[in-house]
Formats: sequence, C-alpha cells, structure tokens
Amino acid sequence: MYPSGTDAEWFASDEVGHIARFTTGGVGPIPKTIVESNPSWFFDVEDLSVRSDVKFLQKLPRPDDFLELSKRGVYGFDWCDVHRKKNQHTKKYELISKPCMPIQLDEIGSFFVGKTLLVKLPRIRFQYTEFVELIEDIIWSVE
Repeated sequence: MYPSGTDAEWFASDEVGHIARFTTGGVGPIPKTIVESNPSWFFDVEDLSVRSDVKFLQKLPRPDDFLELSKRGVYGFDWCDVHRKKNQHTKKYELISKPCMPIQLDEIGSFFVGKTLLVKLPRIRFQYTEFVELIEDIIWSVE
C-alpha cells in the first residue's frame, strides 16, 4: 500500500485552515486515510497564484520546490531522516519553508477536489510548528 521508492507528497490543513505539503523522501509515514484513498500523489501547486515571500528554516542543496510551494502560501515539511544516520533520526516531519502570507483552505478548497485527499491535523498550527510527528493511523514504508 505504501508508495515505496516514491518521494510522495501528501497535504494537510491545520486547526486554523492553513495548508501544508508533506514530502516523504520515499520512507516517511503517511496517514492511513490517504494511502487507502488511492490518491493522485502529485498535483501542481504552480496552478496557485504567487502571493507571499518565503522564510526558509533549513538549508537545502536544491530548495526550488519548497520555494515555489511557499510562494503560493503553502507550508513545506520534509522527512529529513532519509538523509541522516539512524542514530540522528527525529522521526518527525520538519518544516523547511513557510509562507509569510499563508493561504487558507476556504480560499482553495475546491482546488483539491479530484486531485488529492487533504487530511485535517487538529491541535496543530503550522505557523508555530517546526516538527510534525504522526502517531496514530499511519503507514510506514518497509525499510
């Protein structure tokens, strides 16, 4: 069921309706509801208008995807453990880029229809969160 070997992307909204993309690195956990829905694992965020300056919280060799994402108001989280030694794993998604003007779900809710499933993460506000740890109802890749 897990899209092994694929740097899959899944999307979530937080408790105030901001949107984030989570990139798995081919091994990060994915909410079970997304995997079971057999989603389209990719949609083009470039269909959204540029609206924001971007803050980077981590340096990446190629930050272009995260830059384009957050310029359009979407937070960018990555499974950075894929690049680390096992004893340095955080087992959390880490915030890479953050929009200065986040987009709200009610502005673009219909954009997701038919493209991918959007999961709601209660009790989380992306603007104040540097790490997201998924605990319940997730599927991991087999390493």
